[in-house]
Amino acid sequence: MRVLLILLLSLLLSSNVNAQLDIESLDGRKTRDAELAIQALSSQWGTSSSISAPLELGPEAFVFENWESKGEFNLLNGTKFNVQNVNFDVATNQFQSRISDLNYFTFDSEKLSKVDIAGRIFIKKFSIANNGYRFYELLVQTDIFSIYKDFSIKLEPGRVRSGVTDSEVRQSLKTTYYMERENSKVNFRPSLKGLTKIFDDKKDEIKQFVKSQEIKVRTDEDIKRIALHYIQITK
Repeated sequence: MRVLLILLLSLLLSSNVNAQLDIESLDGRKTRDAELAIQALSSQWGTSSSISAPLELGPEAFVFENWESKGEFNLLNGTKFNVQNVNFDVATNQFQSRISDLNYFTFDSEKLSKVDIAGRIFIKKFSIANNGYRFYELLVQTDIFSIYKDFSIKLEPGRVRSGVTDSEVRQSLKTTYYMERENSKVNFRPSLKGLTKIFDDKKDEIKQFVKSQEIKVRTDEDIKRIALHYIQITK
């Protein structure tokens, strides 16, 4: 076990640019080794963190359905490092890595600038509503505009059984889309009506494109496709 820890620490401290911590290869018997190794990674690049037991949260509290994705973490000083088994906690707006079924590592967002999880980009922006910085998913970025996706937890009445306790509140994942353009921010619904609202100068062309390509406008990929088409026809 000590040899494993030494190898992990050597890997973390040997590179000033990029480090790879494969937590997935560590089983529950080596949890303490994983904790020490990931803490070393944290201190090496100035990010504080904590390790705690999982909360009584359902899968709707996280962006990804499982903990099998790898994340590339970008610090404000330009340093990058990779960590396995990551997810995005919507309730706290923080990134976590699962060390074991009983231990989760939470990254401090203060020194993070961008995180790439399985090709999905999350960037930190100031939120007037929250009076502070928070992470948003970046869907489209061009010289003219950017489209972001925000995540939050919606609470509504409903009886939910979790373990041995019952809850009178049901939680669900809520998403909000908005476009930033020339220092203005406009919220829109992920629908054809919502997209023609933000692209109103080319709404007829957008409608024709959606019809000809038989786009249902139901997914983020549909939004990206329409946004990129808008860029092409405005050049």
